[in-house]
Amino acid sequence: DPTKLQVAAVTAGTELPIAILNQFDNLQGRISFAAGSFSAPYPASDFVLATITFTATSLTERTPLSFVTTPPLTSDVTFGGDSVLAARENATVTVLPLIQPATATPTRTTTASPSLTSGPTQTPLPTPTSAPEAIPTLYFNYPEGAPGSSFLVIGYHFPAGASVQLSINGVTIGTPILADSNGQFSNLIATDSRAAVGYYVLAASTVTTSSSLAQAILASMDQQSYRLAVDAPLRIAPVGVPTPVAVPPSILAFESPPIVYLPLIRR
Repeated sequence: DPTKLQVAAVTAGTELPIAILNQFDNLQGRISFAAGSFSAPYPASDFVLATITFTATSLTERTPLSFVTTPPLTSDVTFGGDSVLAARENATVTVLPLIQPATATPTRTTTASPSLTSGPTQTPLPTPTSAPEAIPTLYFNYPEGAPGSSFLVIGYHFPAGASVQLSINGVTIGTPILADSNGQFSNLIATDSRAAVGYYVLAASTVTTSSSLAQAILASMDQQSYRLAVDAPLRIAPVGVPTPVAVPPSILAFESPPIVYLPLIRR
């Protein structure tokens, strides 16, 4: 989908040395690439045909990368003019938000002008400023799915190197996860096909003393919780993600999105 991804470059691999076709069209969203070898040795195991570099143009939960299955540009593997292709497997791309680290905002300070006085004078010191504190945040790759779906959760702005514990609807799941040096972590949660339909709120808290406790619950419905529904798609786990944490089917679901009521304070 050219509204989600734009091809920046297509780099050929080294196993098939003869470049036959290497073009891409970012208006139609099409990549045309072909390479071959006319003499031995021929590839005998898995190899990289080409490396495609994309530039994301918008956030998306799921945008497909599909092979062409109709002539004249059918995606195929041939040997001696005959097709030897066993199967094609399409892919999907998820574009997540990039949250930049918080930086200090420069402030203008003034220094008193010197004047002639009979005694010593003092120059006011600039007022120190501190960088705004980044708020721990969670992100889901999907807001809903059918029972049995897997959801990828990513945490931002947690204390670097902290041990983070996940819980769903108040029930602790899995073992603590270590945030990296940037305060980020990712984990896959796998729901059970027997799980009740409804809303589930995921919370992440650092396993530290209460004085430095950091907890993040997403602020709106599509970010705060995920919903299981029989009419929603079954979300399959992405390739190359961490080992999933199983969500017990015994956890009760909310019938509607949870609402947090804030106290009313009057002066």
